[in-house]
Amino acid sequence: DPHGTTADNIWNFTSWIPDAVVINLGTNDGLTGSREVLISAYNATYLDLVKSAAVAYGEQTHFFLACGPMSDAYCDPVRWIIGQANAMGIKATFLDHRGFACPDRCCRHPGADQHVQM
Repeated sequence: DPHGTTADNIWNFTSWIPDAVVINLGTNDGLTGSREVLISAYNATYLDLVKSAAVAYGEQTHFFLACGPMSDAYCDPVRWIIGQANAMGIKATFLDHRGFACPDRCCRHPGADQHVQM
């Protein structure tokens, strides 16, 4: 599979250490209604992602976990993940992307103007 992970494209996490990592996971997933049963799996998987990234990048890296702009239905789970990460000594902060207009012409996704604002 040319698009899969091969020895030639494995990222070397020690080659560049970011000061911060921004993650916005869930804005397009609709964790409401019948999908509420997925929240515990979302929480566990997201927390595992943050923990793995923290191990790879080191304790100096700060993680900004965003909520919004397309939905705010997953803000509470994101806050839970931040609490869990902080309790483990991982620097994680809520990044509020709510309140930005997501026009219908962009299928409720932020357009160029909203990206500039964010």
